[in-house]
Amino acid sequence: MKTLRLVVIGVLLASALSVAPALAHDGDHSGPGSSGPDRHSQNVKLLSNVPRSSAATQSDLAFFGKYAVAGNYAGFRILDVSDPEAPQVVTNFACNGPQSDVSVMGNLLFQSVDSPQSSGACNSTTVTASTPGMFEGVRVFDITDITAPVHVTSIATDCGSHTHTLLPEPENDRAIIYVSSYPLGGAALGPNCSMPHDAVSIIEVPTSDPAAATVTKYHLDAATEFATYLGAFTFRACHDISVFKELDLAAAACLSESQVWDISDPLAPVFMWRFDDPAVNTDDNQGRVWFLDVSTGQKLANYKIPRAQAGPGVCTMHNFNFVPLRDGRKVLVSAVYTGGTTIVDVDKLIGGASEADSEIGFYQPSGSNTWSSYWYNGHIYGNDILRGVDIFLLSDNARAGAVKLDHLNPQTQISLLP
Repeated sequence: MKTLRLVVIGVLLASALSVAPALAHDGDHSGPGSSGPDRHSQNVKLLSNVPRSSAATQSDLAFFGKYAVAGNYAGFRILDVSDPEAPQVVTNFACNGPQSDVSVMGNLLFQSVDSPQSSGACNSTTVTASTPGMFEGVRVFDITDITAPVHVTSIATDCGSHTHTLLPEPENDRAIIYVSSYPLGGAALGPNCSMPHDAVSIIEVPTSDPAAATVTKYHLDAATEFATYLGAFTFRACHDISVFKELDLAAAACLSESQVWDISDPLAPVFMWRFDDPAVNTDDNQGRVWFLDVSTGQKLANYKIPRAQAGPGVCTMHNFNFVPLRDGRKVLVSAVYTGGTTIVDVDKLIGGASEADSEIGFYQPSGSNTWSSYWYNGHIYGNDILRGVDIFLLSDNARAGAVKLDHLNPQTQISLLP
């Protein structure tokens, strides 16, 4: 029986970047949360909420052991989630720098910085790109003592680090980090952020000596589409990248198209194919996620939540992962910004079922604007821009046979079964 390998790419529409200049700090993550009472399916329950500790925008998540790392524009928090009904904040670490995408490898924690800072230090302030000594890029921390993270080094990358993806290589004493970046406006252009940019920075971090990290560039394929920001800056760039270590593949959600790369040499990706369907660029005010066959690039299905969202704000399938099921079933968990969190039976969707029939469950809290939603060891975790961390319980046989993980960087896919 043939095993179907999927690449799942949430494509960010270029039009989604056309936000008001006053919101440039939030870039494509702006917009108010939903209003009104909680909306949810009967099989999804909100177990707990850990409110944000400051007014800073809450961003991405990573996990290790019994801990969740929740990024925010002022730093990151480490939560003990061993009791999902009563999670505890172990560390609330201040380290200024939007947008604070996070990942963890061993005792190292990585943080993305995508807004010019006065320095690479944690006490930096947000400045203009023309400030001498300004910093954008990736910070590295030693979290051997999770109650007292230590800032080890800061690695500058051109155009900063909007998001990053960790490719772990402990066998080679290194972490490879793919950095997605693009200009967030005139104040963020920086001296090394010249147009059209068209590059992904690749950081090689020796895990035994992170301060010795080096940076190279992968220039995007020459046919990559251009995107325009605020009608002023035209560039080529990617917004998010997922890697599959055992397959030596990377899937990139670039602006207005998607690409798959061969990363058998992780420092020198090779373009394989692109997905550039005109339908992706049709803005219906609710973003979709697209499912493609890895080997052929064939479009298999696409999905958006089957509920209209009223008012301003963004409703895009953003950060997601699959429930790691032993039998190979494909169940997706995804954030939808103002649409909350959705759980989808992808096999059913590809088989021709409607979006409504394929959705297993959902939870849209009052006031939600959910940046990230992921499955991890029996529960669903959402980091909400406004609310903080939500923990949900899905009561459904779709979760039967899920593998327990010892860590999770959601953009890093690994083989769980032989």
